[in-house]
Amino acid sequence: MKSLLIVMCVAVSGLFGTAYAQPLDDINATVLEYDDSLASVHLTWNHDDSISLYEIGCVSCIPNFSENTTYDEIVLSNITSLGNGIAILYVIAYHDDSDMITAKQVMLELS
Repeated sequence: MKSLLIVMCVAVSGLFGTAYAQPLDDINATVLEYDDSLASVHLTWNHDDSISLYEIGCVSCIPNFSENTTYDEIVLSNITSLGNGIAILYVIAYHDDSDMITAKQVMLELS
């Protein structure tokens, strides 16, 4: 009976596809330099083995831009803020087969 229950659990869990951990639960942003118009920002996040690529970008920058990395950190340069002094960044995590797993917005006060 016990082995039948285990087999049923495995079979049922297979019906729902791949289960993913929660990447990007812990994003840290540190302003490295800021000269009242442009900033350099160091972003780090929690490691997740199921993630193969991260896209990191700046929404408040003109022009908007993004960079890709396979690491758990990146330094972005030429970050600008909105009129209120807030820079809006994002991090998107992708799985091996290019499926987007999660996206997080990062708001950072530069002024």
